[in-house]
Amino acid sequence: MMILDTRVWHQVDQDPLTLTLTYLVVRYFFVALVGIMSRILLISIAKRETENLKSLDAHNANGG
Repeated sequence: MMILDTRVWHQVDQDPLTLTLTYLVVRYFFVALVGIMSRILLISIAKRETENLKSLDAHNANGG
């Protein structure tokens, strides 16, 4: 019969504050990551739209 060392598990059970803080850090890391990614996406879309409008204005100015 094999006996498992469960001291690490009991340490986690005895310290819920560490578990809560770890959860919050991971959670807010992912929230920040999603925020940064959405900002990058919005900036790239805005740049593309600006380029399209400039191209359309140049096309109209040339009598297109």
